[in-house]
Amino acid sequence: MSFGALDAGVPHLSGGFYHALVLLTWSFACIAIARVLMLEAGEIDWIKAEGDYIRVQLGTRSELIRSTMKSIESLLPPASFRRIHRSAIVNIDSIREIVALPNRECAVVLRNGTSLKASRSYAGTLAALHKRPNAAGQMNEA
Repeated sequence: MSFGALDAGVPHLSGGFYHALVLLTWSFACIAIARVLMLEAGEIDWIKAEGDYIRVQLGTRSELIRSTMKSIESLLPPASFRRIHRSAIVNIDSIREIVALPNRECAVVLRNGTSLKASRSYAGTLAALHKRPNAAGQMNEA
């Protein structure tokens, strides 16, 4: 099976089984067996590593894609996504609250109720979020 022009634009893809992410502005083409998924970066709530794959959570649905966390992180808009753990990336617009834990780690609670662990080494990336403009364009307070 071939995807013609898409194959030509992505030279590292070959064979019948495709697993990749391709940057199209801030949209992604997730190429899997016999289908191409078009994902907007803003649709993504969080991403979690699962072995040799990543699970991309989009609201109530999720997609399992063969990729690395480092690869997907390099494709995401840095103003909208934060790495919070070696195995988790979160869309900062999906965050409802950040709860400090006694061991200097944090729990990141998303608007849909999902709780993700932020490790000590990545918790510092969350500290600057209070200085970011909110949806209304006003600066958030600490």
